[in-house]
Parts: sequence; structure tokens; C-alpha cells
Amino acid sequence: MAAAPVRPYEGREPYIFISYSHKDSDRVFPILKYLDDRGYRIWYDEGIDPGTEWPESIAQHLMHSAVCLAFVSENSLASQNCRREINFALSRNQIGFLSVMLEDAKMSPGVELQLSTYQSLLMYKYSDKDEFYSKLSSVDLLAPCRRPMPVQQPTAPEVPQAPAAESPAAEPVPAKEPKPVKEPKPAKEPKPAKEPGRDGGKNKKMLIIGGAAAAVLALIVAIVLMTSGKSGGEEKTTASPTREAQEQTTGAQEQTSAGTEAQTEAQTETETEPALVELSEDLSDFTFKLDDVVYQLPFSLSKLTDNGWTIGTSGVSDQSEVEAEGKLEINMVRNGAEVTVTAVNPEKEAKTLSSCRIGSVEVEQADILDAGRFCVARGISVFSKQEEVAEAFGKGAALTTYNNYKRLTYGIGDKHCTSFEFYLDSEKYNSITVTNYPAAGQRERLSELSDDPADFTFKLDDVVYQLPFAFPDLIANGWTISTKGTSDQTKVGGYNDMYFEVAKNGAEFTVYAVNASGSARPLAECQIGGIELLQQDFPDETRFCAAKGVTLFSTEDDIEAAYGASENVNEYSNYTTMGYAETDSYNRLSFMIYDKDTKYNRIKMFNYPTEPEYTETVEEVPEYLAAYTAPAALGDALFAGTVEIDGALYQLPTPVSAFLDNGWEFYNKPGFLAAGAADQITLAKGEQKLNARVQNLAEVQTLTENCVVYEVEADGKTLSSAKLPQGVELGTEKSAVDGLGIEFYTNEYSDYYYYNTTDKDTNVSIGIRIGTESQKVELFRIEHREWNY
Repeated sequence: MAAAPVRPYEGREPYIFISYSHKDSDRVFPILKYLDDRGYRIWYDEGIDPGTEWPESIAQHLMHSAVCLAFVSENSLASQNCRREINFALSRNQIGFLSVMLEDAKMSPGVELQLSTYQSLLMYKYSDKDEFYSKLSSVDLLAPCRRPMPVQQPTAPEVPQAPAAESPAAEPVPAKEPKPVKEPKPAKEPKPAKEPGRDGGKNKKMLIIGGAAAAVLALIVAIVLMTSGKSGGEEKTTASPTREAQEQTTGAQEQTSAGTEAQTEAQTETETEPALVELSEDLSDFTFKLDDVVYQLPFSLSKLTDNGWTIGTSGVSDQSEVEAEGKLEINMVRNGAEVTVTAVNPEKEAKTLSSCRIGSVEVEQADILDAGRFCVARGISVFSKQEEVAEAFGKGAALTTYNNYKRLTYGIGDKHCTSFEFYLDSEKYNSITVTNYPAAGQRERLSELSDDPADFTFKLDDVVYQLPFAFPDLIANGWTISTKGTSDQTKVGGYNDMYFEVAKNGAEFTVYAVNASGSARPLAECQIGGIELLQQDFPDETRFCAAKGVTLFSTEDDIEAAYGASENVNEYSNYTTMGYAETDSYNRLSFMIYDKDTKYNRIKMFNYPTEPEYTETVEEVPEYLAAYTAPAALGDALFAGTVEIDGALYQLPTPVSAFLDNGWEFYNKPGFLAAGAADQITLAKGEQKLNARVQNLAEVQTLTENCVVYEVEADGKTLSSAKLPQGVELGTEKSAVDGLGIEFYTNEYSDYYYYNTTDKDTNVSIGIRIGTESQKVELFRIEHREWNY
């Protein structure tokens, strides 16, 4: 049997439950590895033994999943447990369902009837493995379970009661020309992936919003990811783009369609560079001084060339083409110094380098040579120490420590931030990167139905809307919220979204409300970034249409006649999807056409805001944290949420400050967390390290220090001591764990056993890893999210 490829996801963000027979591991595990590599959260066990009782843990994990992905084969059809999982998933409307047919298995009429109305991929018909993988990853149903790239803060729809829930991968850039006669730079450790998520399957993350922890953004948003640290003292740390960027963001929210070529050119011609003569004291203004000239990002390439800098990258000139919505990284040289800049083209058509704007500059100590030639706010340069940077800009930074360097990052995601890298072996590699990408040109909002699907307009009861638009616009036209327990005052977590139903005169559809702010916001103040309609909920086809009059009753031929052949067609066992105007999951128009019963036909239209709003990061400690009291004893209740780490007692969830007060320091952390957001941190004390997950239960964007730890992972390789009640600690014998009388769900892997269970009364989750050879506890994890103090 194949070795388990990835660690099962444990948490409350949307995830995929994997149903399969352990006899099919060799075929299933490569697919799980593919999904995990692309950021999908998945939960699975290493194999379901048909002879064992169906564990309660499986039911719990399936019940809380967003999607059940069932791998169907002769083996799984013969497994009673696999059939139970399928029946369980199909009996609950909140769980999406997708089957993958590993082979042309013979199904009973009952099973065939069950699966016939649900989405299915016939894997055995794909001779090309990559083609199958491409089809699998394009399934809309799985999108909520994916960590957007690069990552952003995961958040919950309700703050603070609901637990937290996680921008697109950076575009490839041309290879950088090797720098001449220079000692090789030490290889950097791959940047760690941040785990953005979402609560309970209810939320789909804003795509382009970047994360607070910009220090961990190289792997993957958002997008999704926002705060710039100001100086210490009396000033507050803020998440602020330049004032220019804020204006562009506001424009992007009010006007969503890309500008025409003529308008874009007119904009370029009339743009003027900011006439700065002094360096700003605020990092969020994205200014820097280079050879006594002050620049503010973004700016045109000509400003550098006018000041004597020339392009040093071979084969590149100011007439080189930068692809649509792309970027080009080049080296600029002058008087023996070299800097790396990134030209950004945010428009939907290719432009020359001279027509683009510089969105990023990177300066390395070894390339600038003289400390006086380059600096950012407060005179900080690549010759400054880490302590000097922290003192200058405050503690609102993301800190990440790698094998041979550390990075401090202040800012908004990977598109609006300033990063400082400090190398441990040689200071000459220390660098500063300042990034503030320009926004795309915009055109006037449309008041009539457009014939272009990329304009994202639709007509609903004779009223034309264009995504995104203000939620009150729907209410003003007679639509009301029909989802039970939801009102226009329901809070949406920071940099997040939630979906719910609205109804009017017998019709109903789903809307996706987007909060582009880092603090919690009621639905009444959110934008609608997406809609999803089902034919059976719109029996009158005249009530809704998209561009060129396409309706829920249109056929594949009708749609193709209106928009041309789709570049994204997926054929499933009983329906076909057709995609248009698609740049990603959050900007697209797609149709789902059923072959057998057209009442299930769907239209999905998404055009999320592409930039976050300016949000202040509040440094004041939230009042609710004062209610916490550390436990006086570990106690005997295994599911009480108590844990002892390095001799100190904690009751989960625990204020982050309690760990800091006990001598722990941040090894890495996000600079801030949006309202309701969760993220991962690593704490260090001497040589010890502790992995933990934190959540912001406040309704405002705040520092990591002002959040709570709701999960800790105690690893014997990095900790000296860690204990749970009832004698469970690092080094406990397997026999002692087996003798607890706890009904654990157990997986046996090649080199360890993994015990896992969740107590339904307390909602405390515990996982224990026991070495196969040592027969002792090597690691344990305990999680509890509910703030009951």
C-alpha cells in the first residue's frame, strides 16, 4: 500500500473529505498529493477497513466538510464504509459532492441512480494524466476548499463567535540576467506556505487581497490574504497603501470594467509623477531615496532613466513588451550600483516597458556598496540592523526566519509592502524591497446591459446591475434576505466574503457579499461580488438574463452563438460547464448545462473587487482578553482544553500575550490579523520551537500579539516538555494511550500511528502521533476555539 502523501487537514476552514478504499491507495494518493500541492485542504484516513466499525470521527469530519470527493471503484463499491460515506454526504444538502470514477465499475441500479444527478469525472477515460488533473482542479465545487495564492488572512462570516476561515500565484517573470563578477548568493530556503482558510464552508475568499503575513507570501495570496507598520512611540501601526493607491482602490470598487485602449493611453499621457523633494517618514507612502532623488511607487521608467539609470538586463529595452496583466523584472545600473525593478502592466492588453509603471524596487547591500546611495523612510538602508528597523517602524511586521536569513515585512500582501531581509552569514546580502503595484485603468460604470460578458452585467427584473455593486442596491429593488439567521446587519469578517440567499416574488438566488476591509463589516456595507442562479428557482425566464440575452433556459448552442466557443469547456457524466471572461475563480462567467434535467441549469457570475481597502491596524489590546485566567493545575479532564508547555499551564484558547509573558518570542508571525482571521505562527524560546494557530476574535484588524492561540502542536523534536491531562505527554508509551479508554480514530502509517478524536461536548480536538519504532508519543496537537471565559 502506498505511503500517506500528505498530512490530513484539521481545522474549520472549508475542506474536501476524501472517500476511498484503502485498496486503491496507489491510484488515489498521487491525486491527493496533486491537490495538496495546489493548496487544497483535504481530510482523509489512510484506508477504511471494511471489517471495522464506522468511526464517529469519520462522521464528524464528513459532516463538517464542504465537499465529499468520492473515488469510485469495484473496491469502494464493495466497501460498506465507503457506501455509508456516500449516503451520508448525499443526505446533507450543505455538503457538495463529486465522484471520480477510477475505473468503469459496475454499479448497482441504486448507486447509479444516486450518483447520476451529481457531478462526476471519468478518470479512466483520460489517457493523459495531466489533462485529468486539469479537469479536476477546474471543478467549481472544490474552489472554496483551496488556499488562495498568495495567501491572505482567513476569516469568519460572524465575528467573533464564528471560527476563522485564507490570491493568485505570482506571474512568472523573465529570468534575471546574472550579475557580473559577484560572489554567489546563498540559496534561500523555499518560502513557507501560509494556510488561509474560511469558516465552515460558508465563505469563499477574496482572490486578490494579499495577506498580513507578507513574509510568507512567496509560495502562494490576499488575495487573500494590508498593514504598514508606522514608527513606535505614540503612532499607530497602519495597513495603508499610498494615498494614490487608496484612490485607485476606491475607483476600482466603484468602476469595475477595464478601460478602453484610448482611455488607458490618455491616462498614461496625463499622469504626472509626484513632485517629491523629501522622503516620507511613513512606509505606507512607499517612498525611497536613490542617489539623492526621492521616488514614490508606482512611477514611470523614465524617471529612473532621466536620472542616469540605464537598463542592465541583456536583451531588454524600453520598447520590450510586457504582457497583459503581467510584469517584467529588470536590472538598472548607474555608477557601479545596481537595483532590480519590476515594471507592472495591470491592463488587459500588452504594453511596452516605457508605457508601464515601476511597481517594485529591490536593493541589495552588495549591489549598492555605499550606504548613502539608498534609503527608505526614517533613513533606514540596507546597512541598517534588524533592531533598527523594528525600532523605526514598530511591531506591526510579519517576521519569518529561514535557515540563513530573516525577513521583516510591513504592508499589504505582496503588492503593497516593504520587506527587509537580514542574512545571518553575510550582511552584504541584506536587502530591501519596496512594492506598490499600480491599479488598472477603469472605465465608467455601465447602466445598460452590455453585450460583452467581461463587463459582468446582468438584468434582473428589468434592472441592470454590474458586478461588483453595493448590496443595498438589491434591497432597494425589492429583494430580501431569505437565508434563516442572516440579516443586513450580519457581520462579514475582514478581507472575506460570505454567501446567502435573496428572494423576491417567488424567485431566489445566491449572492456573494464581499468585505474589502480588514475589520468586520455588516452586510449592508458590503459589495456583491458574485451571483449564482438555478433555473428551477427562476421559472420565468424573462426575469433574468446576462449579456446578449443569455438566460437560464439557454442551451449550449445558444451560449456559443452569443459568445463564441468557450475556451474552458468541461464535460461531465450528466452536464457540461462553459466558461467565459475567466481570469480566475473570482472573475468569471460560467454556465452549467444539464443533459437530463435542465431545471438544474446554473449561471455563475463573479467579479470581486481586486484591491483591499485601507484599514487601520488597532494596537490597543481588546478588552475581552482580560477575562482569561491561566489554569492552576493541569487537571484530569483530557478534553478540558488545558495543556502544559515547558512547565507553564495554558487553557485554550489562550491570549498570545500569555505565551510571550512566559518567555516565548515570535519566530515567525503575520504582522496583523483581520477581524475573525486565523493564521499560523511559530514561537521560540532558546532552542525550543512551538507551532500554533491563532485567531483574531475582535471586530477590528489588530496585531498578532492581540489575538488568541486556539491550537498548539507539541513536537518532541523541538520541545523539551509538553503535557496533556491523564498522563499524556511527549514520551508517553503507546500502551498508556491505548489504556485511556478514549475512542480514538486511528491511522497507521509507515513510521507512526496517528490517534485523533474530537469531544462532541467540549469541541476539543486532540491528535496524537506515536512512533512505530519507539512506541512512544512523539507529537500531539490540541485545539479549542470557543472563548468561554
